[in-house]
Amino acid sequence: MEVIAARDYGNLKPTLSDFELAIEKLDSIETMPAVAQQLLQLTTDPDFNMTQLHDLVQTDQAIAAKILRVASSPFYGSRPATNLRAALIRIGMRDLRKLVMASAMMGSKTTKFTEVLWSYSLKVAAVSEAIAQLVRTKDLDDPFLCGLMHDFGTVLMNQIIGKSYRKVLGEPCLEAQRDLEFDTYGFDHCDLGVMVAQKWKLFESLEHVMQHHHDPLVVEELGLVDSSQVAVFLVALSRQVAMGLPEETTELVTQLCERLALSEEELEECEAKGFQRYNDMYSGLLPKST
Repeated sequence: MEVIAARDYGNLKPTLSDFELAIEKLDSIETMPAVAQQLLQLTTDPDFNMTQLHDLVQTDQAIAAKILRVASSPFYGSRPATNLRAALIRIGMRDLRKLVMASAMMGSKTTKFTEVLWSYSLKVAAVSEAIAQLVRTKDLDDPFLCGLMHDFGTVLMNQIIGKSYRKVLGEPCLEAQRDLEFDTYGFDHCDLGVMVAQKWKLFESLEHVMQHHHDPLVVEELGLVDSSQVAVFLVALSRQVAMGLPEETTELVTQLCERLALSEEELEECEAKGFQRYNDMYSGLLPKST
């Protein structure tokens, strides 16, 4: 997939050497934990089973502990899960892939910056799921993973650049984030995210989500398949929800609701459902900040 510039920055151009340097650094940092890589490989096999998943999860104590915590959450009846196999059975195959993936990507420790980022990303994932269930678009790729991973470029920029990056942003998940990044570094987290999506050979819709979640309507000009457009729209709308919808609906929210044939009342229902799922289930995946 060719990376397409979605915005006109005037005379500003990405400094290729800086961007190339960032890409090179991806090979020297732990961008995707081994368990997550193995999980992706395992779950692409239609014949994979619970025993294989159990054997994989038990190799990582931090992930196993999170799965036990989630299985004991209100979403699953608040009954303590006494062992990993019981927890996996209680959660079920449908949810295990995304929970193990989320746990693997977040790791066991985090900073205040990444805690805010992952909390926001899980909320986007939860609302994306709720919208997808209501819209019921045919052939829509994993809405949870699209929501969870849409801002992974921010995680990478934080790992590569470090303290000075956090100082530039102040906090993650800002509307002005891309402009701040581009003005400072000559590229942004969307550029880096889509490169990683290609490197990992993730599904195409996720590449588009990673690149266009800040400017979703541009995908209508790119001739994407309907499922990719819908993925971008629902994640972009879920971002607005996760950041907090204003009292007066913005033009972007209105446009995205129109594209998804979603009423304001239905959006409010998706917000409530998504946040409830986050509180009851996904918040238990968050690692402790250090």
